[in-house]
Amino acid sequence: MKGLIDELKGEVQRKIDEVEEEVQMKVEDVKSEVKGKIEEVEHKVQGKIGEIERRLSELEDRPNNIPASPELMYSRPMVKSLTFDGQTLL
Repeated sequence: MKGLIDELKGEVQRKIDEVEEEVQMKVEDVKSEVKGKIEEVEHKVQGKIGEIERRLSELEDRPNNIPASPELMYSRPMVKSLTFDGQTLL
């Protein structure tokens, strides 16, 4: 009887070890996949950062070719003299 119990204990322990090994392999697979996804996202982010930096540099280097608007050149509005029957009114 004791021999049978020891045999069952051994079989149970082997199954436990087998399951632990399978779980460990799956954990390693998941870790590897997650690491790959992280690297992929980091690569995409770096690409976007580079693109934004390039566009910002282009904006900084581009000369300001917008002609000045007369409305923006004077701080106060221009006042025209009023005339009534040929007489200037102020």
